[in-house]
Amino acid sequence: VLTASWTLPTRGHGLKEVARWLRFSWRHKDVDAGTSIVYYLRYVEDPQGCADLLDRVVDYNEDDVRATAVAYDWLANGGGKRPPPKRAGGRRRRAG
Repeated sequence: VLTASWTLPTRGHGLKEVARWLRFSWRHKDVDAGTSIVYYLRYVEDPQGCADLLDRVVDYNEDDVRATAVAYDWLANGGGKRPPPKRAGGRRRRAG
């Protein structure tokens, strides 16, 4: 629906680009889809030694779901302006 109905000021229509434009951010800047696979495989080989990597994989996947919800909510509310920027404390500033 998004790519067929909207033109966004992003280089592509992938989840990462759209969600970032909507001011969503992932908790771990160094984890992406490929890295999460590597981390999971390392965890499978050494569950006790790499438990922290599994936590990062879970966080990454949870953030993907949350990013999808952000994009969906934006569309469901008619699109339009993107959310205002976040303040240092994580709360959003009012636009304007």
